[in-house]
Amino acid sequence: MQGPPAGDRPTALRSGGANVKEHFVPIRTSISEDLLRGDISAFEFGVYIIVHLQADYGTGIWSGSAPRILNSAPPRSETP
Repeated sequence: MQGPPAGDRPTALRSGGANVKEHFVPIRTSISEDLLRGDISAFEFGVYIIVHLQADYGTGIWSGSAPRILNSAPPRSETP
């Protein structure tokens, strides 16, 4: 039996109690400028972050799909 997918690796606690992934694919720092400038929406930014969190640390490759992104989001609440 194989372990969890690379994007689902366990997290570790840093000193000070911050819960962080042991390994990660770096997120480019200028992404916040794109968000503030309106080049990307908050939704697109969220998808970008989900892909990074699920990417394989060793290769930087994300082996996912639209359904995997959708399943990463909280369930929609039904509003009347």
